[in-house]
Amino acid sequence: MSNCVLCLFIGIIVSLITSCSPLTGETLQESSKLTFIDFYSDECPNCMVMQPIVQSLEKRYSAQMSFQYLNIDTDGKSLFDSLGLRGNPIFLILKPDNTVIYKGYGKVPELALENAVRKAIGI
Repeated sequence: MSNCVLCLFIGIIVSLITSCSPLTGETLQESSKLTFIDFYSDECPNCMVMQPIVQSLEKRYSAQMSFQYLNIDTDGKSLFDSLGLRGNPIFLILKPDNTVIYKGYGKVPELALENAVRKAIGI
């Protein structure tokens, strides 16, 4: 499978995880509300495309959800590796107890990502 086809395939995968054990990791900031994590890399073209979309979501939904940006080459590497994640960008939405309720991979359509946020916060 060529890299372009693989990138396209990864870019269209979006999965909703309904039950999972809580995450643990020293890089997670404690929060009493939902948390959106953006695992990105400075070398990733899709990460750069998704960055303004995630920042727009943060502006609109920061009252209901905290947003964290973890560079998988530096500050987010240990958590990224410990979760067995591959590829980037990867988006997680966590409950306050760090249970994953959403996982999105690659270049997720803006509407799909916003719908995941809205569903998580109950809108």
